[in-house]
Amino acid sequence: MDRRILLDDLIDQTSVCMRDKLKLSPRTVYGQSYGYMKVIRDYCSAHGEEYYNPILLREFQQELESRYELGEIKQDHYLGKRKCLERLTEYYNTGTLSWTMHKLKQKYRLFDEDKALLEEFLQTLVRDPNTSYDYSWVIRRYLNYLRSIGITDVRKIKTSDLAGFILSCSKEVTRGSLRNILSYAKRFHEFLRDTGRLDIPFEGLFSVSVTREEKIQQPLTTQELNRILEQIDLRTVKGKRNLAIILLGAELGLRASDIINLKLTDIDWVRKELHIQQQKTGYPVKLPLTEKAAAALRDYILNGRRQTDCEFLFLKLRPPYEKIGDAVALGCMFRSYQKAAGIEHSAFDGKGFHSLRRRLGRELVIDGVPLATISQVLGHRDMEAAKQYISLDSVHLQECALDFSLIGGRRHD
Repeated sequence: MDRRILLDDLIDQTSVCMRDKLKLSPRTVYGQSYGYMKVIRDYCSAHGEEYYNPILLREFQQELESRYELGEIKQDHYLGKRKCLERLTEYYNTGTLSWTMHKLKQKYRLFDEDKALLEEFLQTLVRDPNTSYDYSWVIRRYLNYLRSIGITDVRKIKTSDLAGFILSCSKEVTRGSLRNILSYAKRFHEFLRDTGRLDIPFEGLFSVSVTREEKIQQPLTTQELNRILEQIDLRTVKGKRNLAIILLGAELGLRASDIINLKLTDIDWVRKELHIQQQKTGYPVKLPLTEKAAAALRDYILNGRRQTDCEFLFLKLRPPYEKIGDAVALGCMFRSYQKAAGIEHSAFDGKGFHSLRRRLGRELVIDGVPLATISQVLGHRDMEAAKQYISLDSVHLQECALDFSLIGGRRHD
């Protein structure tokens, strides 16, 4: 859109769209329009500009980021002003606003030439926004690592440099995260090769398994689950929704990503089944609805879910009533109930939302359900993935332990 508009007029029009399109409360709109946006307007006025000027606003954002990094302004003020800048720009360019959640600024800062390289690489990908963000995070980390060892030009990367990056990551991240880092870094090196920037034998480094110490993560116990369920206030819409979500994880073993993508049409009430296509594997799965899960779903749909045209089952609690943004939101929700129940949870201790799925796998193994059936219930591609739950079956593993009385020999003083 190539036009000139007074900044005051743009702020007014953006505020109306925030109220009518995004359904933000009058208090929120007022706070942003006459709070953060006033700061933006004052900045432009101090520079002698009364019209919307993207170059000047970009300078304001750079100053904002610098002040945030120096600790001169708090995170909530930084995020609020950045959000208003984005909304002004979006409304100017499109004439409307979309409901988006933005992640915090990247931890790994880049030089301008590295930023340009990263942007060129991301343009070659056909990915959803979340996956593109993950790619960006990994490559930023890689380029930042290269700078730390004195490499400022990707054309000078040696195989040993790449190996050093992989080794440094293996000491800091989980096994699953390391696998993703290897995949994304490999794709980046393919890009460097295809664009003629680098030609080193990198494939072998990505085919070697990086060995790291692993520990068995214990699932949530039944007692802990019951304590969590006791914290849910079923008198509220929030409680009705969250109970249904947690029971789908605990009794059907659904991943968080599958739960937030459930649609009303995925429920077969006649057959008491749930029909989904897994986000992780792409495999279709039919799961029987347990009585407790079915009852929670009915209560939420009939007595809690807002009337809306949205096809997704679980909605945000505030307008606009759309699907829950991502799986992280479920993890935060689950953690709040854990805290209320007095259950300690720290990073990588296995007590997060996914522990509900491991708990179900463990219970099925203890009950003697065949691995083939467990694989089908949990939607695994093969039985190998289900074997991890055998290690959680402490009940039957104790039966395999040898009695010390069977050990021969005599005691010597």
